[in-house]
Amino acid sequence: DGSVPPISTQPGQSVWRDHWVQAVHMFPEPVSCDPGTPLSFTCDRDDYVLQFDGPGRPVPRDPCRGLHAVWNQSRIAQVNQAERNRAIYDAIARAAEGLQDAVCISAGDGNLFGLAAASLPSVRRVVACESLLSSAATVEEIARANGLDKISVLRKS
Repeated sequence: DGSVPPISTQPGQSVWRDHWVQAVHMFPEPVSCDPGTPLSFTCDRDDYVLQFDGPGRPVPRDPCRGLHAVWNQSRIAQVNQAERNRAIYDAIARAAEGLQDAVCISAGDGNLFGLAAASLPSVRRVVACESLLSSAATVEEIARANGLDKISVLRKS
């Protein structure tokens, strides 16, 4: 299901998943400092993702980060299944085959089908209807990050 089980210090014992998390972050480039000079790092987090900055490096904003607020870990693992994604994209492309200037409607909380449709040349516009503000913001952010300007998100008021 894409979940990573926690490691217990006592074999056979269940482990809480909602407790503090230890993390080690390896920076892609060395960070230098002089002895006695304070060094500051910032960590941005949600329930599943830790993102670190360092001197002169802002915390990166991952456009998919909002998905952790909208979907559970199993659903996020599904999004990373290349075969499944290809099958869905191909089905959407077949449905739009032969159309010109199609207008599509996508309904659902965090539904990515509208994003797939917005990448098709035969689709002129996609309207994504989102009832959750968090999923609407996430769909907008993913669309922006991927240059998909044919999608409009309608938020439930």
